[in-house]
Amino acid sequence: MRWSLLGLVALLPALPGRAHSVSRQDETCLTQMATGRQRRGSPIRFVSLVGTEGSGHHLLTPVIRKIMAASLAPGQDDVDSDHEVHFGFTGAGADDLLWYAFKGSNLQAFREALHKQKHGALVQQEYSFPSGDMRSPGHRFYNLTDLYQMLEASGVRQKAVIKYVRPMPQRARSVFKRWPEHCAGQLIDCKAQQMAFDQLIEGHLAELDKMKVPVLRIGMHLFRIDCHQFGLEVLRFFAKAKLLPPGSPYEKEDSDETKHLTEEACALGNALAEQRDAVDASDANTTTLVDGR
Repeated sequence: MRWSLLGLVALLPALPGRAHSVSRQDETCLTQMATGRQRRGSPIRFVSLVGTEGSGHHLLTPVIRKIMAASLAPGQDDVDSDHEVHFGFTGAGADDLLWYAFKGSNLQAFREALHKQKHGALVQQEYSFPSGDMRSPGHRFYNLTDLYQMLEASGVRQKAVIKYVRPMPQRARSVFKRWPEHCAGQLIDCKAQQMAFDQLIEGHLAELDKMKVPVLRIGMHLFRIDCHQFGLEVLRFFAKAKLLPPGSPYEKEDSDETKHLTEEACALGNALAEQRDAVDASDANTTTLVDGR
């Protein structure tokens, strides 16, 4: 199915109070889109925050969201203070058509959903591998290679992956402590799941490396020993991946804006860590009372 230029023009954002006119450059861009040829630039920026269950999504994702909201999408103040399991793409709109197109392996619908995004929109994949009841490594939700091939085929050039890293025994114990039902009540099953999904992620990242997709591996260890350095590493990565807007003050490590942002992100992360520690302590006390020990 070919799109008409008129139909594509209708998808372009018009400035308030001005009629939308088509320049020669617009016509060239629209023709390339209509004929399926690659075009320079992209309608969105796409970032995946991936890692196995227990690798730190509930702490690190809100922190990185805070950094992204300031440095990649200035003016956004809808950063959640917690991370909930959500199968979909954050920032892609309430209808989540982009997600359903990926889920259904429908490239044409995927492209159409992309064209409906605001130019420069920041879209994120944030769920852990695995999440919820979707425990099979073969599930479509976890196919990073296909996702990034669809993004590439649709002209999305600004895309990157952040993988949360944490030692496997710590990840397995974290999952077993909070969701033992995910491991049939046995720690050894949690460890087996961790190994299977980490191998799955690394296999996909090897394919993404061939596609020249930037990947940052970072985790809770660095956050806990030097939160400021954690924030700087994330900002450096955004700059290297060409995700920062032109002239961004966050390109300079010694800028007041950068220091202020890393301080805010650290404050959020430390508050979340204290909340989680308090919940863990309460759970431990409850278990002691129940067991009578």
